[in-house]
Order: sequence, then C-alpha cells, then structure tokens
Amino acid sequence: MATRTAYPNETNPLVDGAAYHANTQLEVSLKELEERGGKITRVRVFKERNYADVSYIHGEIDGVQVRIRGGEGHGGSFYTLKRRFVEWAIQEGVHGKRLGLLDDSNWSVLS
Repeated sequence: MATRTAYPNETNPLVDGAAYHANTQLEVSLKELEERGGKITRVRVFKERNYADVSYIHGEIDGVQVRIRGGEGHGGSFYTLKRRFVEWAIQEGVHGKRLGLLDDSNWSVLS
C-alpha cells in the first residue's frame, strides 16, 4: 500500500529541491532586492483549507538566488495573503507587484 504524503497537491513544484536550496547564498530585505534590481522568483506557501503559512520567499539579483528576509511566517487567511504582502511591501517602501511578489507564477502552494 502506498504512503500518502501530508501535502499531495503542489503548484509550481521544484525539480530538484536540494540543489535549489543549496544555491541560496544571501539574505536581503524587499527594499534591498528592489535597490539592487532584483525580482521575486519563488513564494512557498503551505495551505490547509483557508489557512496559509509562508515558508520562504526567494528572489534573484544578478543571477544569484537570495532569500527574502521577513517573508516567512505570514500566516492567516489564504485569501488575504496578497493584501498582507502589499502592506508588507508598503512598509518596506517598495512596489510588491513590480517585484513579482504577487505574481501567481512565482508561487508554489502546497495543499
């Protein structure tokens, strides 16, 4: 009998998660990402029913993968997550949509 994983459904899965995470070299804020011309490349969200918890947010600056400081722990309603991201971006003085923070193609949702 096959063992079922806790989160069998995932959008935008990684091909090789270990290699992907091994490449994360720096940690920056949203403000630093914008100032250095970077973009958000991955938003990892765990979703169960209406509840969502952000595991990590990654971006890229000049071909280098970076972790976005302050991205994890945005828990609460999945349906208000983008609004909370907009509020976070405003607090940091950046435009979240322009950075790719709200772009569904950058999101990986486990449910």
